[in-house]
Amino acid sequence: MKHLLACTALACATLCAALPAHAAPATLSDCRALADANARLACYDALPLPSSTAAATQPVAPAAPAAAPPPAQEPAGGWFGLSRPTAAEKEIASTVPGHFTGWHKGTVFKLANGQVWQATDDDSTYYEADDPKVTIKPGMLGAYLLTVEGLGISLHVRRLQ
Repeated sequence: MKHLLACTALACATLCAALPAHAAPATLSDCRALADANARLACYDALPLPSSTAAATQPVAPAAPAAAPPPAQEPAGGWFGLSRPTAAEKEIASTVPGHFTGWHKGTVFKLANGQVWQATDDDSTYYEADDPKVTIKPGMLGAYLLTVEGLGISLHVRRLQ
C-alpha cells in the first residue's frame, strides 16, 4: 500500500510540474508538438488572439450569392444523354431517317428528333431497314443503350448533340 501511495504521489508531482510548462505555450508550433489531442486543443485555446481583435469581433456580412449562370439553350431533343441519367429518364424513341445499314464502332446516328448519337461498342452489325424506329435507354454507370426495332441486340452509344 505504501508503494501504491508513493507511485501515486510521484505521478501527481510529475503532472503538476508538467502542467505549467504546457498550460500556455507561446507559439503555435508548441501546441502543434503536443501528442495528446485534448492537451493540444487546450493549448490552442490558451493562445492569445492577434492584436487586431477589433476586426474579428465585428459581425461579418454574409457573402453575396453568386450570380446564377445564364440558362443554357436547350439542345434539340432535350438534355437526355448530355448529362448523367436521372431516375426520371426512362427512354426516348425516334427514328433514323433514310436507309439504315447497321453500325460499327464510331457510327453516327442522326435521329429524326434532332439528337446525334455515336456507337461506342467494338462490335458491328449489318441490318438493312428504311426509317427504322430506335429507342435509347439509360444503362448502368451512366451508359446509354440504343436498340433498333426488329433487332434483338442493343449497343452502347454516347450523345454528341
